Order: sequence, then C-alpha cells, then structure tokens
Amino acid sequence: MAPSTQLWVESIPYATTSEELRKVFEPYGTSVRLVCVAPSQPRRLRSGRHGDIAAPTAGTIENCQVLTYKNGGPRGVAIVKFSAQWEADQAIEALQGSTVGDRAIRVRYDRFPDAPSAAGDSKDAEADSGIPLTVRSVDGTEVSLTVMPISTVGDVLTAVQGVEALGLPEGCSLRFNDTWLDPSVAVSEYGITANAVLQLAVRE
Repeated sequence: MAPSTQLWVESIPYATTSEELRKVFEPYGTSVRLVCVAPSQPRRLRSGRHGDIAAPTAGTIENCQVLTYKNGGPRGVAIVKFSAQWEADQAIEALQGSTVGDRAIRVRYDRFPDAPSAAGDSKDAEADSGIPLTVRSVDGTEVSLTVMPISTVGDVLTAVQGVEALGLPEGCSLRFNDTWLDPSVAVSEYGITANAVLQLAVRE
C-alpha cells in the first residue's frame, strides 16, 4: 500500500470522540525530529542545520475525525492526517495493535486520502457496503443483521448480544465453517461473504 500522510484507523471504541483519538496520535504529530548530517557538512547555520544535527522540525495533526453513518451512529473508524510522512510512518509503527479503551486498534495508510471524510459521507467503499449475515445460536434461534466488512467479530457479537430475545449466556463466541473467530479481527479477514451463517456458542 502506498504511503500517505493520512491514516485509516479501525476498531476504535464506538464511544471514542475525535478529540480523544487526537490525544492518542498527538505524540507522533508534535514530536521533534532529529536527522543526522554527514560530518563533512559545514558547522554553521545553513538551511536549518546546526553542525551534525538537523534543526528540530515540529509536526502537526492536520485533521482527526471519527466517522459516523448518515444516521449519526458510530462506525468505529476514523481518519488521522499528519503534516509530514515521517509522522504518519512512526504513528503506524507505534500504534498498530495498541489499545484504545478496551479495543486493539488497527492503523494503516488511507487508500483513499482524497475522498470525502465529513460525517455521513462515503469515505471508503469497503466501509459502506454492508454484508447481510445470519447468526444462529445453539438452540437454533436465528437473528439477521448487516455488518460492515471492517467491523470486527466483536462488533457482530456485541450486536447479537444486544438482541434480548436470544437470551444469550455469557462467554459466547462466533464461528464460521468450524473456525472460532477472533473478536479483534475484521469480518472480511475470514472471507465471510453476504448471507453467510455464523454459529453462536459458548467456547469450551
């Protein structure tokens, strides 16, 4: 994937605000960058250089926005745009898989950095095409729902457990084609396609 100063952040807690997420990424947008210069360089101020160390360059976060659906509901994704490539690079390296709230976030370069990003806009094609799923519990009860490919298995489980009629016990997990699904992994990573049936059971 081509590097970009704009990052796509997935699997953030739904209650996270743009300001809260900005604070997570801020250390990588305001830190000082020191670049070694060959000793042969003249030891005088020129083009920002002081001897063998480049002058500190402070970066900034130009935009940090938690995205929502058109109805205002949280999508669990966000975009973070830095002013410099090195800032975005180090943010990915430092924050990939880190914990925000109670979830491990995923951070990558944004594939569509020039696409609309306002709340409710279509930001990412893969995030706007829902997958209709059926979740079947051990007693045969079924519930249908639509999830985004970027949604984690945990998102699906949370949605299903929100359906009181199922009367689900604690500790339920999902499986697909006899494979137990990791709550922190995106639905699309398992090759789950439209109208697939997921099994809901208590994992032994």
